[in-house]
Amino acid sequence: MRNCPNPRPTELDEIETAPVNSPCSLIFPPSKVTAPRTYCVLGVPRGGTTMVAGMLERLGIFMGQQLTPDREDSEFITHGGNFGIFTVRNDPRQASYLKSIGAVIGARNQRHSVWGWKDPIAVFYLPAIVPLLRNPHYVFITRDLGAVAQREVTEAATPG
Repeated sequence: MRNCPNPRPTELDEIETAPVNSPCSLIFPPSKVTAPRTYCVLGVPRGGTTMVAGMLERLGIFMGQQLTPDREDSEFITHGGNFGIFTVRNDPRQASYLKSIGAVIGARNQRHSVWGWKDPIAVFYLPAIVPLLRNPHYVFITRDLGAVAQREVTEAATPG
C-alpha cells in the first residue's frame, strides 16, 4: 500500500506498506488499462463516499442519471437501504432486486465504456453482481470511526 501524495512514477511498480489509518492509499498501482471498467464506491455512511462519488463524476465517470443529493444512483438504491433484503435467508425481494439491477448493469455496459455507482449497502449484494461488471474497480473509503460518529451526531442535531 502506498500513500497517495506525490507518488513518483518510478515508485508505482512497487507496493509499499502504509498505516491503516492513512488518509489516502493505493492498494495497487494505478491501472494503465483503457478497457471498459466499472467503479464501485464502498464505505460506511458519513465516511466520505459522497465526496468521492462526486469527484468521480466531475472527472467524467458516469455515476448515474438520477442521483440523490448523496450522489447515490436511484436505479441502484431501489432496495430503499434495507440490507435485510440481502441478509435474511430466502427473502423474495432479493431475487427481484438482483434481476432489476442486472438489467441496469447490462444497459450501462452497453451505453458507457466507463461507469460507476455509489451505494452504501452494495457490499451486501456485490458478490451476486460481480460477474456482470466489466473490469471492476473498487474504491474503498475509510475514515476514523470517531470522526464518523461525530458526523452522525452533527447530522442528527441538524434541523430539517
